[in-house]
Amino acid sequence: MPKETAKSRRLSIKFNNDWCSCMENESKDKTPEVIISQISVNCIQSVMLQYTQDEQLYDDIRALVAAKGYDDTLSDYEKEKLFGKELGKILITNAVDNCIAYRHALVQYKKDYIEKAKKEMDPEDKTGTDELINNMQSHLDGIDAGQTNNPQIKKRVSAYYALLGLLYEYAGKEIPAIEQYDKAILIDPENSNAIAFKKLLVRYKNDEQDLSSHRIHND
Repeated sequence: MPKETAKSRRLSIKFNNDWCSCMENESKDKTPEVIISQISVNCIQSVMLQYTQDEQLYDDIRALVAAKGYDDTLSDYEKEKLFGKELGKILITNAVDNCIAYRHALVQYKKDYIEKAKKEMDPEDKTGTDELINNMQSHLDGIDAGQTNNPQIKKRVSAYYALLGLLYEYAGKEIPAIEQYDKAILIDPENSNAIAFKKLLVRYKNDEQDLSSHRIHND
């Protein structure tokens, strides 16, 4: 394994563990939506700030940034910002596996969304649910997100596919739900919610049993 790769992995492991500790501390008494949309991002920024204030860690970061081969027209600050963004994306993508606090927030977020859907529909009226799903499915499938270069449109369509997946879950249709999550990820590979929702359904069956460890170890 190249030295840079091993160093990058060590930093990623430390970053995940420090971020998860921040999540555990800052998530208390917060709603799942706030935890997912705000606390997770705030903790990424907080950990990165700590690292830039640690001389040894900052030296490691700068060495890894140099090895990335970013555009030389960018300033050192811009390169480090790009590196931090990439590290954050990797962290969030794998957070459902590696941080119990984040995983449990996502489980509750899904439950809250489905409960909201139940309140807005007659629980006995499955026809109404199916009609909503079919209309949403038809509308989304009629949008060719692959033909647009507008990243905001791609993200919006991807987000709606992820929500449609949740509706399918509410209707008890796991396979179509997974298909919608896959569509969301195909359109926007950075849709961390869709990635996490699929993992929760496929890998964990949406239960809340604890992982054997929420820390990554450099074995």
